[in-house]
Amino acid sequence: MRTYRKFAIVLAAGLALTALPSTASSSLQTSGTFTYTDVTPNPTVFGQCSGPEVPSAPVDVNSYEVKITKPRATLTTVSHNQLDWAAELRDSKGNVIATSDQPIGGSQAENFTISLKKGTYTVYYCNWTGEPQITVDWAIK
Repeated sequence: MRTYRKFAIVLAAGLALTALPSTASSSLQTSGTFTYTDVTPNPTVFGQCSGPEVPSAPVDVNSYEVKITKPRATLTTVSHNQLDWAAELRDSKGNVIATSDQPIGGSQAENFTISLKKGTYTVYYCNWTGEPQITVDWAIK
């Protein structure tokens, strides 16, 4: 009988804790999927995703910001494009940290796995000669 009573108390306490609002911040995601839109292929500037010619149309979405909140973390991106896109990673001052412009699509797509220090970074993808929209999975670990 005592075992059941202890179990009931522990179970009730656990249920009460799950009903409390979370104090953890949910505003800083550590993974997700970005959707990039670039309706006008632009093969004029090799591998460049953030020059004056990008975005080339009002509907284009070529960049997303990520925040590294730990002293060091690894950013991984996996693009899902069938045709040729280019990728670029910049720090908060606009310095290019990494670029990727691989053979067309497939396992050699424009992906990053890079160790970064705490800060804010911008991930750019631009249409080199590809489809008008792609998705990119990303994670910070």
